[in-house]
Amino acid sequence: MKPPFFCQFLCVGVLFSFLLACGDINSETGESSLRSEEGPLFVPEYEAGQAIVMTVDALGRMELGQSGSGIDFVNQLLAAGAPQVVFVDGNHSSPRDIVTVGRNALRGQNDDRLQTLKLDVDEGLGLGTWARDFFPMAWNRGGELGLTGFRYKFKNRVDQEIAERLGGPALKSEKFFESGNIYATGSGLCFVGGAGAQPRGWASLNGVSSDLEVMGCRKVVMLPPPVGSTENEEPAFFTAIGHLDLWAKVVSDNTVLLASIDEKFLSQLSNTLEPQEAAQLQKKVATISEVLEEGKAKILAESDMTVVEVPLPLTPQGKLDPLLNAVTVGSTMFLTGASPVAELESEYSQSIGRARQVIEDLGFVTKLIDATALLSGGGGLHCATMQAPLELFASDASSPRRNEDARVTPDNPDGGDPAESAGNAGVTPDDPDAAGF
Repeated sequence: MKPPFFCQFLCVGVLFSFLLACGDINSETGESSLRSEEGPLFVPEYEAGQAIVMTVDALGRMELGQSGSGIDFVNQLLAAGAPQVVFVDGNHSSPRDIVTVGRNALRGQNDDRLQTLKLDVDEGLGLGTWARDFFPMAWNRGGELGLTGFRYKFKNRVDQEIAERLGGPALKSEKFFESGNIYATGSGLCFVGGAGAQPRGWASLNGVSSDLEVMGCRKVVMLPPPVGSTENEEPAFFTAIGHLDLWAKVVSDNTVLLASIDEKFLSQLSNTLEPQEAAQLQKKVATISEVLEEGKAKILAESDMTVVEVPLPLTPQGKLDPLLNAVTVGSTMFLTGASPVAELESEYSQSIGRARQVIEDLGFVTKLIDATALLSGGGGLHCATMQAPLELFASDASSPRRNEDARVTPDNPDGGDPAESAGNAGVTPDDPDAAGF
């Protein structure tokens, strides 16, 4: 049986060099001969000059949305300074028509900055929508770039295949974790959301933390611990607040944006509800407020970070607006745009305006992107993207293919190798976790 965590050197090398580079890990204590002071550091997502990774699936979803905003969003990323956008393609778990739309959208583009990374994902397992959660995180160790991968919902190791394709050394954990639940700073300080393990193994979060401290973090701060959770149940607040990237965003080595509740909008919303609905909303607000206050206190107590609170509106169901599930390219922040609350469109727009002003006061240019098609699948712009150093895609042997290599034709409506496209199977009763969301 494999140990709970181990490192593997995936590029050309031998076992001895692997042991020297990665060290041994004690399965009981989580300690390693690779001390954190000597080990890799995660590359923070706000570091300049990184490629943006998306899935063809996510692009297709955005193109099928009411605004058809997928390619427009991609072009805005490039205009803001993203040097490359890499689209991960393979056997998708989503319906075939979504993937076909994404591939067709790429076919119409003639830009060398748009690339496709084709993966040989096992048939029936499928790629999900959310590159943030399955694409391995990049690290830097004295100028050497590599990748860190966790298990996602897939039964195979997509992260390992990506590392092999890109040709760099990889650190690999056997634990389940989604990268939408972590932010790393350039100094090695990592913030991890309390609902971070998959599938529903919430008690394993401490194990994830010990792995992260070897794989790219100097210090891990949990924000906050799972309130009222047990090993086999989701934390009570998770259904109300979700992954860390839905309510916080680290934007520099010393600044973190943290959601707060827009009290003015909350009052306006409560006035539109029946008394029983308003009472239920207030109960959920109390849970969210507790999480946000505990998160803020933990950040201030365990780091020197400056916390900037961003007031967000709520839905009638007691969900925080996903605005902070954002992607930053240089000084431009692309915000996740949701559908306005019915009967409060003007008030909702004003609330979003107040939130944007807080962010813009920090020096960012904000762009609100219609992401309703993504939100219907459970995520926003940050969930659908991942940053990775451009150098990882520079090798001739591992570089992604140009989009014309996977053109869609009447004889091949899915693009690429027809045989490779045959595995776009959806979720089945025998494989209920095949979807990426």
